[in-house]
Amino acid sequence: MEDFSEKRKRAAELERQKDLAGAFDIYSALAARGDAFSQCKLGMYYYNGTGIGKSFTDAAHWFGKAAAQGDMYGQYNLGCCYNTGSGVSRSYEKAAELFEKAAARGHAQACNVIGLWYGIPRGTEYSPEKSVKWLERAAELGVADAMYSLGRVYDDGDGVVVDFKRAAEWFERAAKNGKAGAAKEAEAARAKYRAAQEESPEVPALTVDEAADALGDDDEAEEALRWYAEHGVAEAQYKLAAATLVYGSTDIPEEEAAGYCTQAAAQGHRAAQELLGECYTDENGVSFSAERAFYWFGKAAAQGDPFSQNKLGDCYFDGEGVKQSFEKAAEWYKKAAIQGESEAMFSLGYLYENGKGTDRDYSEALRWYKMAQARGDGDAAAAIARVEQLIKDHPEYDG
Repeated sequence: MEDFSEKRKRAAELERQKDLAGAFDIYSALAARGDAFSQCKLGMYYYNGTGIGKSFTDAAHWFGKAAAQGDMYGQYNLGCCYNTGSGVSRSYEKAAELFEKAAARGHAQACNVIGLWYGIPRGTEYSPEKSVKWLERAAELGVADAMYSLGRVYDDGDGVVVDFKRAAEWFERAAKNGKAGAAKEAEAARAKYRAAQEESPEVPALTVDEAADALGDDDEAEEALRWYAEHGVAEAQYKLAAATLVYGSTDIPEEEAAGYCTQAAAQGHRAAQELLGECYTDENGVSFSAERAFYWFGKAAAQGDPFSQNKLGDCYFDGEGVKQSFEKAAEWYKKAAIQGESEAMFSLGYLYENGKGTDRDYSEALRWYKMAQARGDGDAAAAIARVEQLIKDHPEYDG
């Protein structure tokens, strides 16, 4: 590999001397010979209009050359271009892909950005796990904003279990690294942690199940369920959320109930994960988010919840919160159908009837439609009549 170090040093010296035209000429020559460092420098010259006319198109071109060689700075800078639509058509998906590549190579700010994007989400799936992973990596590399974001994540419990002690520690690290406002947040998180530690340990007379059954009839039931929920009992968090969001049997604000549901879901509570997916679909206590709905349905589906498996099939079928895939839709519909989910049976019949995600097979379509009908599906009778006629007209698709 050719050694460009001496010429790079000469270009850097010209930059210090404010001879930007001379430095530009050297970087141009080296970039044309395939030097990724110079390609990035040339991209920055064009991006900022340093000593030359500003051109985002030329900047993206040279960043792309460097990125194609696996250069993390080229990948990050090209990601920025896709994020803002500078010199290229805006694409959050392409930006996210480039940021993650740069992050994997150790680019600190790329780790921070992709960590934030997995938590929003933007250009990515929604994944609290990946968000925390990349933010922690950015924090290890000294990014104060990432330390602050981790404090916020654990303080708010957005997709993770609330942990005020951990939140305070991250806020304190951010403050030490110069993040404005972090010291005040650390103090507040410490106060919440101390309050939780000092709270009376006296357990309510009612159990979680007794409190849930007595909601609306016993004045102490809601208070007892709140106590368990505030002490991290996932079943209590779920039952309090369900009582509010599904049955309307408490006076708790929907946003607060959704928060309890999130905490239970983050602890792996299957029913809470399914309910939270519905909340994000129906805007019940939270803002609509197809990506977050897909994530939580996926968590519950992986634990064998048939309703969520069917919903996951719908997400793949419609391309809601995930890239459309009839093959994956068929896979999840089948999992749900085997467990008796009638909507999944009907949807599976439709896929076989139309050859979407499966081979066209009218006999198989008919079988699933009949199973859906037996489960009370009101649309199945018409589908059965239609497919029986198709079998007569097109016997080549009959099995």
